[in-house]
Amino acid sequence: MTRKITTKGARRKLDELQREFVLKRDNNTCQWCKADLTNKKGDVSHVVPKAQGLAFRYNLNNVKLLCFRCHRIKWHAESGGRQWFDNKFPKRAKEIQKIYKRKDIIKLPRDYEIIAEFLKDQHDRY
Repeated sequence: MTRKITTKGARRKLDELQREFVLKRDNNTCQWCKADLTNKKGDVSHVVPKAQGLAFRYNLNNVKLLCFRCHRIKWHAESGGRQWFDNKFPKRAKEIQKIYKRKDIIKLPRDYEIIAEFLKDQHDRY
């Protein structure tokens, strides 16, 4: 008999997988100020708020690693954060724009097992 995965448990696992991926991809470095976050807790920051739906919440192009200071002060408090991201990561910004244009996928069904498998596959590639 297979164990049923709860929504809360699935989100927690997906968040952990996403965090592992971002730490590895971004080399434990704040993408804004280049601070080494190896022995510190970096923030996985979303370009498009995760509340916009699963198409953005778990899209690996939509996240970056920032130190606490850059996440709170530069990304959320100052204007220009999105422009900085678009200039620094043009390919990822382009992929995010594609999602915006596809209105049919912005509100994806909550199929966490499929998303978990995708994140695991992406994590294994790096």
